[in-house]
Amino acid sequence: MSYPTFLSDHALVRCNQRGFSPRDIELVHEFGRVVHQRGACFMVIGKRELAYAQSATGLDLSKLKGLRLVWDSLEHTVITVYRKGAGKIKGYTRHRTLREKRREQRRREQLS
Repeated sequence: MSYPTFLSDHALVRCNQRGFSPRDIELVHEFGRVVHQRGACFMVIGKRELAYAQSATGLDLSKLKGLRLVWDSLEHTVITVYRKGAGKIKGYTRHRTLREKRREQRRREQLS
């Protein structure tokens, strides 16, 4: 099965790197919810969309949960493909900057 023609070259590379099949992309495109966020258009498969897609197709599509397509609505192409939370490192917390520490210290002094 070949990938849909509405995938950009970058999205095609990401699909191959991240192990998404052409059918996965088509299912997200068909059943996904459209979300406009941070100046971009996303196609998202969440719990509700997943339940609806499973009832419509009769397939176990749990592997699609969290799959996102970044969509260019003017060109009608998928820019990139990723899974929500895939880049997060478990157990990692961001360290506060010196400015944040000083600001917090000033707030504590004001309260006391």
